[in-house]
Amino acid sequence: MAEEVSLKKLRISVIVLGLVGFAISFEALRQHILHTHGLASGGSFCDISQYVNCNAVNASVWSTFLGIPIASYGIFFYLSLIGLSLLTGQSKAVSYRAMASLVLLGGAVAVVLSLFLFSLSLFVIKALCILCIGLYLVNVLLLVFAWLLAFKGHFTEGLSSGVRGILTFIRTALASQDSQKARGVRFSLVSLVLLAVCSWAVGPLMLRLFVAKLEPGEDLVRESVLAWKSSPAVSVPVSPNGGALGDYAKGTPGAPIQIVEFADFECPGCRRLYFALSELLQSYPGQYQLVFRNYPLDHRCNPGITKEFHRSACAAALFSRCAGEQGKYWESLDWLFSLPELEDGLSLEDVQSILVTKGPQELELDPEGLGECMASDRQAKKIRDDIAIADQLGLESTPAFWINGKRFPRPTVEGLSVVFSSIVGAE
Repeated sequence: MAEEVSLKKLRISVIVLGLVGFAISFEALRQHILHTHGLASGGSFCDISQYVNCNAVNASVWSTFLGIPIASYGIFFYLSLIGLSLLTGQSKAVSYRAMASLVLLGGAVAVVLSLFLFSLSLFVIKALCILCIGLYLVNVLLLVFAWLLAFKGHFTEGLSSGVRGILTFIRTALASQDSQKARGVRFSLVSLVLLAVCSWAVGPLMLRLFVAKLEPGEDLVRESVLAWKSSPAVSVPVSPNGGALGDYAKGTPGAPIQIVEFADFECPGCRRLYFALSELLQSYPGQYQLVFRNYPLDHRCNPGITKEFHRSACAAALFSRCAGEQGKYWESLDWLFSLPELEDGLSLEDVQSILVTKGPQELELDPEGLGECMASDRQAKKIRDDIAIADQLGLESTPAFWINGKRFPRPTVEGLSVVFSSIVGAE
């Protein structure tokens, strides 16, 4: 009787922990999608410091397995535990003892994987995600509850019972007999496969919902263009003839389309729009001038950012300015915006090492001159000046554009195309 009470407590505990694990996994998947697809407007709520930073973990190659976010596997695991618990009972398909064995086995595997992922975060990614830590805690509690409530410390007995249960399940599913038990097992197997597919589909469906709200539809483009047309023109100070300490510009001075862009090299939206804009401008030869300015979203060089966000953005901005001293400014922008290491969540030290070793090789820079420039303060001061000007202009997010002195909100290549055409057509 006492054992049955303990097993019933375990069943309730598994349902509660499964729901908690599912909720955390769902939020972790949401954060992963927002970050990796450039849909977040700022840092995650758990971007607390350089070492407690969900975005850094999400940006790493370890955030997915076989192309599927790790959080999706968590959704499948916890929903499976909840389903198992709901099927457990004296008059139901699964006995309390079998449920306890499977929970102990599942909890043990989950804890081993948790230790592996925690080690990766600590020693490879060098950043921790509090959502992940919450899941690790749930996995430990699942293991401890199954161990103490069902097996009273007989850990090996519980594990072997769980393994035997899995093997029996597989043998029954593959057996040629058509008994009621075999049909029930096969139905359970099909249900698990469907649950796995549904768990995987949560991510793509969530992405479609986010994109449906944020992608540049006709209404959004129209609103952006109208907002630009009605916006008052302001003076955006630029100094394209200021030499190595001035602004870098490409295009034709005095052209009808005057563009000032503020961007961040780690910003996913900036990275996508940079190349789309470059392609668009090829349709307006001699009709534009583009001035590029830095606005790194990190506290190391931007006083308006109070915590670590894009940890390597300041270093990348400094690299571009120093490459400009050697006549390779625009080449450095092309290289930085396509550099995968700025999306992989590497530590600042690793990215800096890549910038000063790989950068000079690929851009044919003088490494000593680059090192001297990055160690000095002259280009860092120019970046601070860019940030101060952007703050005075009321910059809200990156990428940010001022076209002919007017702010262009929610920039998209579709909207920019409409504005450029209207300017050229009005001449």
